[in-house]
Amino acid sequence: MPTHRFVACGISIALHLLVLASMLRHEALPTRTEASTKVVLVSRSTLRPTPATPAPAAPKKRRVPDDLGIRLSDEAAALHFRDFSFDANKVVQQAALLFPFLTDTLSLDPDPDSDEARKRARHSLHNPFSHARRDDITPPLALSDDAMQSIVDHTWSRRERWTAFQPIAAYTNAYHPDEGRLPTLIERYVTQNALQPYVDTTIRDPRLWTELGLAADHHRFIEFISGYAEQHPSTKTTTELLFLLAMQAEASQDALITLMDIAPDTDLRWTHDTHPAAYSALVAIRRHYANVLAAHGLTTRSAVIAHYDATRLAILSTIIRTTPHGFRASDARFMRGQIYWKQFKRADARREWLAMEPAADDSHAAAATELLQALRTADVGKAGDARRIDRILDTDRGLWISLSYERLRKFGYQFDTF
Repeated sequence: MPTHRFVACGISIALHLLVLASMLRHEALPTRTEASTKVVLVSRSTLRPTPATPAPAAPKKRRVPDDLGIRLSDEAAALHFRDFSFDANKVVQQAALLFPFLTDTLSLDPDPDSDEARKRARHSLHNPFSHARRDDITPPLALSDDAMQSIVDHTWSRRERWTAFQPIAAYTNAYHPDEGRLPTLIERYVTQNALQPYVDTTIRDPRLWTELGLAADHHRFIEFISGYAEQHPSTKTTTELLFLLAMQAEASQDALITLMDIAPDTDLRWTHDTHPAAYSALVAIRRHYANVLAAHGLTTRSAVIAHYDATRLAILSTIIRTTPHGFRASDARFMRGQIYWKQFKRADARREWLAMEPAADDSHAAAATELLQALRTADVGKAGDARRIDRILDTDRGLWISLSYERLRKFGYQFDTF
């Protein structure tokens, strides 16, 4: 075997063990019901008032400015650490918008049978030229595998995800949401580009700034996906975009935990010593989100994880309930089962997994098939059978780490370069 293959395998295995070790370090999660989080995300800029019984006028809340009142000159925002350069104003100017899964209203529920949906229908006027007719006139996307891979590679980015995503957004708006290869294009983007590992091996500053820069774009993805889902409910492309939304929630959790885990005076010495104004801005942002977390009662790492777990469970539940003809429902059930398993809710995980009907082109088809075989004979309460399931899940995650390593290497990066 060539030397570089040994290196690739070694790094993949090492990172796999690192991920597993970090999972074991997490404290036990508190019980938190999924019902505490609604299904769809509506960002602050897209909230609409709903009819309600008139109430006495209350004092208007002062809207928090997007930058939290923090100002940095262009010179002070230009960070340079050895081979790492970053514009801190991307974070500072969006400071109040960094964690929309935490601060915005979650209410995207396209379930037509829900009480709320029926209430809205009774008080709504229906446009006869709405999305149903628009879907009929948009052409199906026709792309070869090579052309599709070229687009996916062109939209890969380590740091500027929203800008890089724009060609995909253009295809999404121009082509049919069910017919043709648009759903496959979105699925490949999500699988290959959307979620990447970030590891700091020396100093923490570059990783933190990078993850916050990614977080600054999350509200734009949310607005795009929620808008598309409203126009094209229960379509394959909406299903794929909701998987992207679930990954955005996972990335948001990672960035928030990175921000709150640091001790600025010791972990951010590089920023402190070389860019003191940017350091002060970062401390103010961290203090703001500590207050937001306290206001939400999320005062421990496990509580934060539980909040994001509930968000992802709700998004995945939406996929299962609304996807056409069960399209990729098994992948959503696989991922819901993973969350429950991590929470030690073994019966819930087993229920989700036993409902899977994996298709050959599902993202987790191999692991789902193996899980079903194991569950037919396993007692998830027994240590040996639980370890067997752990191995299946670990192997599936290891495949993602290996794919991530290959994608990073293709574009000249490693896990610890940003």
